[in-house]
Amino acid sequence: MDKANYIMKLLIAALMMMASGLSFAADGWYDGERWRALHEDPRQVARLEMDPASDGQVIEMRVRSVHLQSAVTASLESQRSAGRMIQVPVFRDHPGGPVRVAIGGVILQFSEKLSAEQQANWLAREGLIVLEAPEGLPWMLVASQPGRPSLELANRLYQKPEVIQASPNWWREAARR
Repeated sequence: MDKANYIMKLLIAALMMMASGLSFAADGWYDGERWRALHEDPRQVARLEMDPASDGQVIEMRVRSVHLQSAVTASLESQRSAGRMIQVPVFRDHPGGPVRVAIGGVILQFSEKLSAEQQANWLAREGLIVLEAPEGLPWMLVASQPGRPSLELANRLYQKPEVIQASPNWWREAARR
């Protein structure tokens, strides 16, 4: 098989995968030290209903509920959407796998070498806002936009030497009993 023929067959296979709703794992995140590939589901989106008690800044708003919809239905409804609804992509660990939605925020854990003062200074330098820091637990939730910005921030923070864990704040569909 010549090189041009091989490349053509590879392109046809990729186009067939994309047409069937499958995608390559171009996205991912660090689960501890392990890289986990993600696949954006082109057939589905999540519509996040934001808490009206929030102060109005999307970055600090809390999610009240998550509604999964087909991408087609969501695009029709987005034209008449309420101001408190935000549409974000749906990710899956593998095509057809369980749903993951980055609902905003990044779960962050610092190296034990940093004092509380060093952590506070680092957060200020990075321009991060702490939403939650449960007492006695080694992690905190910092603010980010929902969806892809949360994924990108988690991956950027994970690369920092002060950080040992940075993960998007995932919503996962619960099985009904």
